[in-house]
Amino acid sequence: DDQAILYVDSIATLAEKIKQYTALVDIYERAGRLYHGESKYLEALSYYQQAYGAAKKYNVLPAEAGILINLGALYLDIKDYAK
Repeated sequence: DDQAILYVDSIATLAEKIKQYTALVDIYERAGRLYHGESKYLEALSYYQQAYGAAKKYNVLPAEAGILINLGALYLDIKDYAK
């Protein structure tokens, strides 16, 4: 997990620095899906939120719908979300 986080953070920093905003959004969303698949919901939520925030900030409109779909699926997977 620690290596994955370092990788994601490094790539995200680089993508933002070189103005590759679509790649920035993509790396955050992929990290969210990775943690989502491992049932690590808080980590997944954090990365989905970062992806959505970057998509809004940098106007990467095509990514927004997919991120919201993944967020919806995440909330459905959390059995005791209402609590």
